[in-house]
Amino acid sequence: MKNIFGNIFLIDAFIANSNRHNGDWGFLYNKVKDKVKLAPIIDCESSLFNLLDEESIQEYLSAETKIKPLVYEEPTSPILVNGKRGNYFEIISSLNYEDVTKQLKELYQESI
Repeated sequence: MKNIFGNIFLIDAFIANSNRHNGDWGFLYNKVKDKVKLAPIIDCESSLFNLLDEESIQEYLSAETKIKPLVYEEPTSPILVNGKRGNYFEIISSLNYEDVTKQLKELYQESI
């Protein structure tokens, strides 16, 4: 489960999913085999800055001062930092979350 959470956390960070919450996780139970597995991930429509129209996207992409907060501050995760949803960049770059850091290292090793 920790590996799966770490992977989904990183995917959410890359796609800027600002709406991941505990209600997005579920389990499937197979009565015949008496086995439980994680259900497919749902609720990713709040990703890739879906509320911005094409003109706004072009405006953000052309101005570094506008894009930085959108990328580094606004997308928040289900992990609480000081009692509020922490942003992905802060959590990943802090290296304080062992499971996330482990998945990040594995992803990096696979890419080289």
